[in-house]
Formats: sequence, C-alpha cells, structure tokens
Amino acid sequence: MSQFNLTVLGCGAAIPTKETNPAGFLVQAGDQKILLDAGFGILRRMTDFGFDFEF
Repeated sequence: MSQFNLTVLGCGAAIPTKETNPAGFLVQAGDQKILLDAGFGILRRMTDFGFDFEF
C-alpha cells in the first residue's frame, strides 16, 4: 500500500487574510505532487512551507 502526505495550504474563507487562505491542498506520493483546489494565495503558502517550483 502506498503512503501519501496531505498538506493543507488553506481552509479559510474566499478572501485571504494574514491568518487564513482560501482552500488549497497539496498531495504528495513519492516524487509526485498534485495541487488541488488552489485558491488565491496558495502559491505564497507553498513557499511558506518550503516548497520550490522547479519542474
């Protein structure tokens, strides 16, 4: 059975604030990453968590 990691990048209202962001989830399984429901501000949150955008 494969393991995966779910990172909640945002779960707040539709308008981002300093404390909350709209919905956004990053699923990681091995070297694969899938970004789900990426609302406004999610890319900033990804950098806050240390993710890079190198493809």
